[in-house]
Amino acid sequence: MTSSALESIVVSSGYFERVGEAICRIALARSEAETSHLLREATQHLGADVAVFCSFVRDAPGQTYFMPTCDPQWIHEYERVVSPIHDPWIVHATESSEPTCGSHLNIRSHPQLEAISLARRYGFESTLVVPAPSVGVTPQLGVLVLGSHIEGFFESDGLMAVKVMARSLAMELHDWRLSQNRRDFIMRARLTGADLELLRHVRRGLGSKQIAHELRTSSNAIDLRLSRLSSRLGVPSRSAAATLAATYGLIY
Repeated sequence: MTSSALESIVVSSGYFERVGEAICRIALARSEAETSHLLREATQHLGADVAVFCSFVRDAPGQTYFMPTCDPQWIHEYERVVSPIHDPWIVHATESSEPTCGSHLNIRSHPQLEAISLARRYGFESTLVVPAPSVGVTPQLGVLVLGSHIEGFFESDGLMAVKVMARSLAMELHDWRLSQNRRDFIMRARLTGADLELLRHVRRGLGSKQIAHELRTSSNAIDLRLSRLSSRLGVPSRSAAATLAATYGLIY
């Protein structure tokens, strides 16, 4: 294959339909295994050999979730030798929302060079790095990295079309991950609709008496409910509880 390989794939009949069909099914996926399968399918349709989707917290990149379509040994090696704060893909996603070829990243340190070298051994010789930013207060970000074992594969004609579809794929994966986080959080904290309604009032800045008036109960009852709710969520105050719920996108 030559440097025009990507363009040949993009202009093939049904390219956008095949990729789009796989992307659209992600929102309906019921398990991580199903989503991973759809990522693998979309990766192949996009023309890449391998891919990995990373989800992480902006101020705590060590809390990183991976969904790879490459050799799983890469994850084991990555976790052993690479710190997420030195991962150039994650660094790019914290600083920009623009997709870019890996060869255009500003590699700033030896640990970043080591991360790139490790990825190359597992099929990421040429890469397209696609950030998935979050809207609102949630600190959770994502980044999709498409890889090819062919040097310069993404630095060629056809890249713009891949960028468009890869962006859509990255955002669907990010939305799916956030929805799983919300579901797990609700189940873990045993949150009810009434709990979220209460936290919405707190988020609005209302005090116990004002909330009690709106909910037609006593301020003492509101204080007790909020104290128990904060305890369940493992936070020290009602404002922290409301902030945590907002972080997960449950209230605004």
